[in-house]
Amino acid sequence: MKIALVGYGKMGHMIESCAKSLGHEVVATIDVMAEDASVIVKSGDVKAVADAVKNSGADGVIEFSHPSAVMGNLKALIPLRIPVVVGTTGWGDKEEEIEDLCKSTGGTVMRSSNFSIGVNMFYKIVEEAAKIMAEYSEYDVAIWEAHHNQKVDSPSGTALEVARRVMSGNKTKTEMNREGDLKIFERRNFSPPKFMIDLNLSSCMLALLELVLCQELILYFLIVLLMKLK
Repeated sequence: MKIALVGYGKMGHMIESCAKSLGHEVVATIDVMAEDASVIVKSGDVKAVADAVKNSGADGVIEFSHPSAVMGNLKALIPLRIPVVVGTTGWGDKEEEIEDLCKSTGGTVMRSSNFSIGVNMFYKIVEEAAKIMAEYSEYDVAIWEAHHNQKVDSPSGTALEVARRVMSGNKTKTEMNREGDLKIFERRNFSPPKFMIDLNLSSCMLALLELVLCQELILYFLIVLLMKLK
């Protein structure tokens, strides 16, 4: 498969390496800053992004850019009718707008807050736990998140998806914000109760080999999605 990468930062470089190792061809790497990208565009020049993808002959696009750029990129890419898999988060409130654009242009987009199998298993566990805890008024639920200092969107897309799963399982929870009835904290700055049930999701990759294997697994599913969408 011929893949165009929109966004050529750390994740973009990893995806390119893994794609090649799996026998796929990366026909374009597009970015606003990366000096080693095959196409460097000006910030906000979404036409240049779309032209680069179109001229590359790509069968599909993997978009891993930035929350501030993803909407413009998608609006330019979708009319090309080349399947797009989106790894960028931080635009969940615009999903309906993108869905309408896909319907009107015949474009295809696949998104996920996190493509990791382990994270998606965690989503299911949270949803089931929320159903059980909803029956006991003496128990409440909240989300605490800690992430690296280079994280752009906060709360993360993963945390927001966990919140959605909690609300799906517990109908008493109707809001997901820092002041609503489902609170999302960024630090553990609270006085814990005497007894607490803690569902903890952590990413601990202690060796480069583990990192590569993890990213190859994620990329594999991105490519499978692209092939199915095509």
